[in-house]
Amino acid sequence: APANPRRSRCRRCVCFISLGLAIAAIVVGVMLGITKQSPQQLHNDARGFLKGVKGEGVGSAGDSSTSSGGGGYATLEITSPAFDDGGPCPVKYTADGANISPPLRWSTPPPGTHSLALIMSDPQGRDGKGYTHWFIVNIPPTSTELEEGIPPNASDRIFHQALNDGDVAGYTGPKPPHGSGQHKYYFRLFAFDGGLSDPSTRTREELEELLGYLNDIGRGEVMCTYSGD
Repeated sequence: APANPRRSRCRRCVCFISLGLAIAAIVVGVMLGITKQSPQQLHNDARGFLKGVKGEGVGSAGDSSTSSGGGGYATLEITSPAFDDGGPCPVKYTADGANISPPLRWSTPPPGTHSLALIMSDPQGRDGKGYTHWFIVNIPPTSTELEEGIPPNASDRIFHQALNDGDVAGYTGPKPPHGSGQHKYYFRLFAFDGGLSDPSTRTREELEELLGYLNDIGRGEVMCTYSGD
């Protein structure tokens, strides 16, 4: 039977549309200045990173992947001279005290690091949905510490502090609801093989999504506790 000209034209249209969408995706990736991966890798990495931000994934209680360095990334040793890992958070760094950020130090990031990101979160916050207290992106790869008391909205910094869940572009200290018991506050550090362009023009949700496009090649965390009782 002779070929149906209309059906052939439809097939060609579908092919051209698919090709156009693929080219558009590549162009968008280049414009954003991010490293593209396969669609499945991209989905998995973005999903895993976003879970880590909310306290459900990377470095959560009972998860030893960060300390073991598994999963193809290097271990970053992060500490604070203000508290021991797993120990109580000094009142000075809580919303019941001076509400200033604690000093943090970490080991040299692995080769290939282009930027670092730090997320402080309380997995128990907001009735178990997770609460982000601090979110910093584009920390230079040569940095190995953050000093005490970094002010919100600091324009003199070469990194960017995004809005936290308290709508503060900076640090907000622990202050769990009265009667909620002891909360755990994780300071999670990620080393990425790329950086984010113009982070000050993007929402925190957009920054979280864009970080999912990058490969995290180093991870580490330190945790302190504080009680709402």
